[in-house]
Amino acid sequence: MTEPNDSNHTDPIGPTEPVIPAASVSPPDLAVKAAADGAPEAQAEVDRCRQAGDRPGLARALIFLSVHLQNARRYEEAIAAANEGVTIHRDLSNELNLAWGLENLAARYANAGRHEESLPPARERVDILRRLNRRPDLANALIVLSAYLQNARRYEEAIAAANEGVTIHRELSNELNLAWGLENLAARYANAGRHEESLPPARERVDILRRLNRRPDLANALIVLSAYLQNTRHHEEAIAAGREGTGIFREFGSDAQLAWGLANLRGRYAAAPDLKVMRAVLYASPVASGAELLHGLIQELRLDTAGGVRVDENGVARVEAYADGRRLAVVRSRGATVEVTADATETGLARQDEVGRGNRFADGGLPAGVGILVEEGTR
Repeated sequence: MTEPNDSNHTDPIGPTEPVIPAASVSPPDLAVKAAADGAPEAQAEVDRCRQAGDRPGLARALIFLSVHLQNARRYEEAIAAANEGVTIHRDLSNELNLAWGLENLAARYANAGRHEESLPPARERVDILRRLNRRPDLANALIVLSAYLQNARRYEEAIAAANEGVTIHRELSNELNLAWGLENLAARYANAGRHEESLPPARERVDILRRLNRRPDLANALIVLSAYLQNTRHHEEAIAAGREGTGIFREFGSDAQLAWGLANLRGRYAAAPDLKVMRAVLYASPVASGAELLHGLIQELRLDTAGGVRVDENGVARVEAYADGRRLAVVRSRGATVEVTADATETGLARQDEVGRGNRFADGGLPAGVGILVEEGTR
């Protein structure tokens, strides 16, 4: 069995962990500045509630302060504020407020890289919501817990939690929530090295978003699916999914989304170079029945050609054609000569990349995928 991928954060070509919707798509430096600007105001609210003896208000203000501190990368202060807020919520015996505080405390630990410490508050949140029979909230809490379990390399527990969350979302018949749960479940399987099992939830997510006509979300899901298909060496399907997703981003997405899609599509082709389309000149000498041989190959292999077969003054037949590496190998095996003149796939991707710059009409941040790509030789 493939060893699990230990990486919690990868570049945009591969998936990122955990798969939890981001609160902001602002560039990091701007997000930090905004958080830093909000921290003094949040601290002032904490001080006001403390001086007034307003315990419920203080607990709430401490949790909000912890968010600002985390966004400003002041992780230890964020954890301290969240811990104090949770302690007060626990003293006040309001379980829903306590669950909310625990949710935040777990996130503070996770964002500080203290993954094992994120688990107790996340588990306690699940226990509270299960006891209160808050089914939609419980499903979400299980999915988030699964991400923290994955961060802590507890892969089988992560899969179990995600599966339970998906089951509840399915029973509740909210398809968008179900799609989010399936996205996470697929990521849990991939991170555990169970790559074939990542495909059914990833495919179902695509089907749901296609049915709901959620075009940008569908594009993201297709590109993520393409990564999982590459993990399982389903290279043709991976390229097809990547091409479809990139095409949707071209129509509905931003420059950043299109660039992300193209980068992933390049990765799919890099994993299967024989599927790249090449521009080549095919030659056949009179000894090899020249033009007849080339005409037969064009028909049999359904080659795209630029113009017809021409025969020069020496009787050598030639034609310019576009074909992937597998078809060109067949051409060679039949006695024709192949001279590759250009990588048509890369040329096409580069032109798409160039055309995409500066003329997109939709706003949006860089998507975060969820596929974990397998290093060659680890399978």
